[in-house]
Amino acid sequence: MRNGDDHLEESLYKDESLQILKAKEYGVTSLIGHSYAKAKNSSSIIKKFAINIVFAFLSKNCRDPDVILNLDYTSLLEVGMIYHV
Repeated sequence: MRNGDDHLEESLYKDESLQILKAKEYGVTSLIGHSYAKAKNSSSIIKKFAINIVFAFLSKNCRDPDVILNLDYTSLLEVGMIYHV
C-alpha cells in the first residue's frame, strides 16, 4: 500500500514541477507558499480537535488575504505544505 502512496506523491511532484516550468515560459510568475498543520491519525481526540479545528480556524481567519498583494491571478502559482504533527 505504501508503494502506491509513493507513486501518487511522485506524480504530484512531477505535475507541480511541470506547472512551474510552464509558468516560467509565460514570463514573470509569483509564487505564494502556504503551510497547513494536521494531526496524525494516532493523535488523541483533544490534539486532533486543537489542531484540525481550532488551528485551522485561526489560520484561515487571522491571515491577511492574498488580495492585498495585488497580483495578477494568471501569473500566480500557489504551493503548499502539510505538516502532520
